Amino acid sequence: MKIGFFGDSFCSCATSLGYPFSTYIKLLQDHYDAEIVNLGLGGTSIYDLLILQLMPFIESNTVPDICVFTWTEPHRLFHRKIRNITTRVSLSTDPDPIIQAAKQYYLNLQDGTLDVLRYKAMLLYIDIVVLSKLLPDTKIVHLWSFGNPHDSEYRYSTSFLPENLRYHYTWSTGIEVRPALVTIAIEGHGNTDELNNRPNHLITQEKNNRVFELVKNAIDLQ
Repeated sequence: MKIGFFGDSFCSCATSLGYPFSTYIKLLQDHYDAEIVNLGLGGTSIYDLLILQLMPFIESNTVPDICVFTWTEPHRLFHRKIRNITTRVSLSTDPDPIIQAAKQYYLNLQDGTLDVLRYKAMLLYIDIVVLSKLLPDTKIVHLWSFGNPHDSEYRYSTSFLPENLRYHYTWSTGIEVRPALVTIAIEGHGNTDELNNRPNHLITQEKNNRVFELVKNAIDLQ
């Protein structure tokens, strides 16, 4: 069996990077005695997920038996070589011309409403046109990295509570898992900055066990 992980930093590490726990990815690998193919990449957009991560498998007819997706937020940019362009680059002093071009885009051209419309349209395309063709041979699990916070004041401590999250799309292929992974990740932490450079932002065995169970149950339902 092969399991592929496609998305951003929430599915980018199979190993624990020296921390005293097993990642949910390693737990899934062991549980299904599976080969892991592809891992996500921190900072990437949904366009990267489709074009650079998933499409090579489709084009080579090597799609994994199970595909696990972590769907990130709408405002990231796509570039084939600099693949981690997020809104943080608007604060960057990096002289790289691509980074500076992205910075100027975020400062002067970005429209948040348009970002979300493009994002929803791409999710619909991926769902109906791309993923539907993988069924029934491939099991599909959808995880959300962040969701869409909707409390009155944006704060990590409250905005990513399950009751304050909405979602931009409801999937028709596979099984969709909620709440967003950030909800689990930030329990006991003020914000995700404390979780940077940690494997999949999940830094205890208990949290990894919970995500493992959520994904395993979604796989076994199909």
